[in-house]
Amino acid sequence: MKRVLIFSLLAFAISCAGCSKDRISTTEEPVDTSAVDNDEPEEQLGDNDDISSVSFDRTINIVWSGSAASVDGDEGGLVSVSGAAVTVNNTTQEVIRYCLSGESAAGSFKLYSSRKQAIVLQGLKLTGASGAAINNQSKKRTFVVVEGENSLADAATYSTAEGEDEKAAFFSEGQLVFSGTGSLSVTATGKAGITSDDYLRFMGSQSITANSTAGHALRGKDAVRIDDGTLTLGATAAGKKGISSDGAVTINGGATVITVSGGTVAEQVTSGSSTTTEYTGSAGVKADSTFVMNAGTLSITNSGQGGKGISGDMQGIFAGGTVSVKVTCSNYGSSATKAGPGGGGWGPSSSTATSPSAAAASQSAPQATRPSNRRAS
Repeated sequence: MKRVLIFSLLAFAISCAGCSKDRISTTEEPVDTSAVDNDEPEEQLGDNDDISSVSFDRTINIVWSGSAASVDGDEGGLVSVSGAAVTVNNTTQEVIRYCLSGESAAGSFKLYSSRKQAIVLQGLKLTGASGAAINNQSKKRTFVVVEGENSLADAATYSTAEGEDEKAAFFSEGQLVFSGTGSLSVTATGKAGITSDDYLRFMGSQSITANSTAGHALRGKDAVRIDDGTLTLGATAAGKKGISSDGAVTINGGATVITVSGGTVAEQVTSGSSTTTEYTGSAGVKADSTFVMNAGTLSITNSGQGGKGISGDMQGIFAGGTVSVKVTCSNYGSSATKAGPGGGGWGPSSSTATSPSAAAASQSAPQATRPSNRRAS
């Protein structure tokens, strides 16, 4: 039976009591990280993510052309168009497929719905005029089918409606489940690349590139799960991540390449009469819960000061696949030109100015090398 290495990183910051040690143990069974904190079983990560099991009541086609957009198949009057800004308000019980195509340098697609739906990208090239290119306010599962070549970009500044979130060039309140055989390129200069306030899942053979100069490349608040496909991710802003989640990050297949170069974010923290500076660095992957590598490939390069390869607050489970991490940056609190490894391959993404560095990790699971806790010269 395959053995799984578990890294339980208890603490990594220097305190008055000294540096706590990493703990490594093994188990015969991997930890199940498929559950997502959601009160509705229908909305949990699992079998319901397969689009082939869904029956759609209607297909609405939307085509952008410069400063205008045309709509076909909207007999119910659910779609409103203002120039190249398209808004859907599905107040029916219909499960609708939205097919998006065409091109606009100053348009948008915004969706309100209490039902699950599919967004089919069919040769769409869309740049948000005042925020996200696609802004999905529906909290239900949204299937994203990628066909042909597609590209999305956000505006450098956002004008968001009061009481709403809008956190990325492709933003969703609910789950985003990607499939298809096409390609999608997302360029973000205002906020993150692709964000779900629920979970992100990648199931097909689609190729997705997401780069952000302002936020994370990908963020799934509750979870991120990669089953297949090609992901090429980049983040250059200070303290940002290639993949970020408050929950688990699980890789079951596909090929994921992450390049991160953002520096640290410094914050003054006062406790009693003492004030210290805490630094939060960038990371290729940040999972506030468990990180699981079951299959596929993951390659991370981080050149940001104090950056890490994979950062986790709980367990790191390596059951299969190949992981390669290269960290070439300087330490927290040191000059950006100082030689030596940065935050390291494993560990939390924040530390104090006196924290030690950890050597960058490069491994093929299930073999793993425990990172060293040595200072860079």
